Amino acid sequence: MTFTEHTPLDHFNSSSDFWMPGFFPCSNGCGRAYHTYATMSRHVRLDCGSERKFQCNQCQKYFKRKYHLKRHYTTHSTKPLKSD
Repeated sequence: MTFTEHTPLDHFNSSSDFWMPGFFPCSNGCGRAYHTYATMSRHVRLDCGSERKFQCNQCQKYFKRKYHLKRHYTTHSTKPLKSD
């Protein structure tokens, strides 16, 4: 029995230009692909082609998701980190 090394491109069937089962390319054609249909759908719904509409009021940086902005606010925190 012989084992071969596989690369991510092994899953791509270049002769037919279709992804093999288990890989879902972005339906908007941005070039990204996902292992599950649900993940690809979330990408299309929330990220692909959407503008960054949440802005930090301290550094003016923009984010696509409100959660990412909230997480970013911790970088501006003046509270010292606790150390044990």
